[in-house]
Formats: sequence, C-alpha cells, structure tokens
Amino acid sequence: MMKTADTVHINESKAVKKKSFHRTNLTGWLFASPWVIGLLLFYAVPMFASIYFSFTTYSILQPR
Repeated sequence: MMKTADTVHINESKAVKKKSFHRTNLTGWLFASPWVIGLLLFYAVPMFASIYFSFTTYSILQPR
C-alpha cells in the first residue's frame, strides 16, 4: 500500500502534536515539582514515620 502525501502529512502532524504534548506535560511537572517535593518532605514522610513508630517500641529518650 502506497502512502499518499496527505497521509504522510497527517502522520507528521500527529508526531509534532505528541512531542508538543510531552513538552507541555514536562513543563507542568517542573512547575509543580517544588510543591510535590514539599508535600513529600513535610507531610508524607512524617506521617509514615509516625505510623511506623506507633507500631514499634521505639524510645527516643532512653537509648538501648
């Protein structure tokens, strides 16, 4: 099956749109990354640490 000029042009425009979408997606993640890093450092890590420490016999004041 031979490709016509229109088919090639449509496939090229889809590739350009896909590349543009990935660039926009990356830009969005880079813009949101300080918030995501802050969420992980100041919310998720302490929350999971407190869950871990609540199920163990970990004493901060008395060393073993």
